[in-house]
Amino acid sequence: MRSLLGYFLFAVILIPASHVSAHEARPIYVQIKETAANRFSAHWKIPNTLPETAIPSLVMPPDCRAQGELIKADLQDAYLRQQLYVCDSGLSGHYLGLSFPVFNPSVSTLFRIALLNGEIHSHIMGPEETRWRVPKKESFLGVAREYLLLGIHHIFSGIDHLLFIACLVYAQQQVF
Repeated sequence: MRSLLGYFLFAVILIPASHVSAHEARPIYVQIKETAANRFSAHWKIPNTLPETAIPSLVMPPDCRAQGELIKADLQDAYLRQQLYVCDSGLSGHYLGLSFPVFNPSVSTLFRIALLNGEIHSHIMGPEETRWRVPKKESFLGVAREYLLLGIHHIFSGIDHLLFIACLVYAQQQVF
């Protein structure tokens, strides 16, 4: 009887799975490095699963000015962009973001900022977010809280995640 229930649950999970499509797993990656006082080199990498017409531009604080030309490179698996900026008051405490030509096609963004004083700030911006405020100082508890909330949101954002957890619980009961 117990194995019959297992086969039934397996079939119930597989039938709807044929109609499930996953979201893009690779985030947009934005790396900003302070190269001199208030001078920043920004690189962003966009997965090539986005159409070329949906490539976002980086949104820097209002007191930042682009220096030189925007450098573009199209690789086999990604689009790369690079730009130099001068920001009169730095980045700490200011907002950063991405601007999509039409809308964000459900892609998250991973920001990583390295400052001259040795501070490194990281943030995962969900598809529903348009901007992120760079903290004045990052703390261990702040990072732990952010990742915990991100994990909880991700698990409860779709039935496929909940079914996966149910299968794990069921499989553990079968083993023990």
